[in-house]
Amino acid sequence: EKDLPNYVYIPTLNLVDYIKSLNVPVVCFPRGIKDFKNYCDIVKPDMINIDYDVDPSLFVKKIKTPVQGGLNPKILLTDKENLKKQTLKYLDTFKDHPYVFNLGHGVLPETNPDMVDYLVKTVKNYWMKKAVILFNLGGPDKLESVEPFLFNLFNDPEILSIPSIFRYPLAKFISKKRAPIAKNIYKEIGNKSPILKLTQEQAISLENNLSTKGDYKCFVVMRCWHPRANNVIKKVKEFNPEEIILL
Repeated sequence: EKDLPNYVYIPTLNLVDYIKSLNVPVVCFPRGIKDFKNYCDIVKPDMINIDYDVDPSLFVKKIKTPVQGGLNPKILLTDKENLKKQTLKYLDTFKDHPYVFNLGHGVLPETNPDMVDYLVKTVKNYWMKKAVILFNLGGPDKLESVEPFLFNLFNDPEILSIPSIFRYPLAKFISKKRAPIAKNIYKEIGNKSPILKLTQEQAISLENNLSTKGDYKCFVVMRCWHPRANNVIKKVKEFNPEEIILL
């Protein structure tokens, strides 16, 4: 090990420097070494490849260099449950570290192509940005909002399934008549509906839980009061998810 810098690291550094001079990124795969930090400090590769003998949890604490590889190709010869478990171990470990998922060595000849397909989908699904939209009915956020909330509620065709020419004036009539009664009820529970606060708390809890499984972001939409769908859609578009899940 003590001779590695002179007989391996420095000669490798010369090769790396030359390749970098050609504006070509360099990925190094140093097998059998123990001190990866020393190797990276001396050789300075753009990325370092690791095999399955390297403990990724110890590696990521010491080295800032981008990492590639790690998964033992023999894992592909087991079952899907184990494959997913071992794959997620690497993805979770390097979640906040520059990382390219790959095998520690090449695919074995006897590997089932279906297992490779499952592996690719597992990795792709992990990094895919997903928006989760929680829908709820909504409720007034203050006493002044009770009547307009009731109007939105009764003007909803899913609530009153009659032609809009009749539904609109009827919703106006019902909301104005029921507003005083509803206000008294809301006064008993803090002058507003708790539904938005509770749904937002659910969204935060769900997002925290899902964040261990991939890149998820949760949004809240209320059908009859704020936040309304047209405003939340703008935030979802800014997040730019590859998949949207509606709850």
